[in-house]
Amino acid sequence: KGDCYVNFITQDVLYTSGDIKREAKAQLRGNWRSAVILALIPSLFSVFFVGTTARDPMNQTLIADLVDVFLNIIHTFLLLGVSFTFLDFIRQRIEFIDPLQGVIKAFRKKYFTNLLLIKVTKYFYIFLWSLLLLVPGILKAYSYSQAEYIYKDIVDRTGVQPTAKECMQESERLMK
Repeated sequence: KGDCYVNFITQDVLYTSGDIKREAKAQLRGNWRSAVILALIPSLFSVFFVGTTARDPMNQTLIADLVDVFLNIIHTFLLLGVSFTFLDFIRQRIEFIDPLQGVIKAFRKKYFTNLLLIKVTKYFYIFLWSLLLLVPGILKAYSYSQAEYIYKDIVDRTGVQPTAKECMQESERLMK
């Protein structure tokens, strides 16, 4: 029937997007409300806080710029917390989604410092590649896009804290 995918939890063969959608709905049964709340928290944070200091770029102060950077970092980590929580939920490590605990998952000591280092390193490398031309920067952004998830998987599976460079190299290998 062409391309097919195997659900890694139930080992069912999923042939169509309808099969995948049906499987996702089955996995979320009983947790829809929590899942929606979890996904809304970073969105609401973004609406109310991110970019609020950047109203008039001509009158922007250094303090306002630093506040924007800080709020963007918080927003990025809230989004990572949501992603990590959904990964744990899908992999059936948790049975119930706790939106407040889930959204701050990336801020936990287990993850935070190295995730921040990965983000900074990743953006620095992408910036350097973008200096060549825009296209290499875009390609590297895609190459490094899975580094945070690789980090989480390694830490959760082994307890070992991989370096930012190791995560980025593995992401690049996977994305090829």
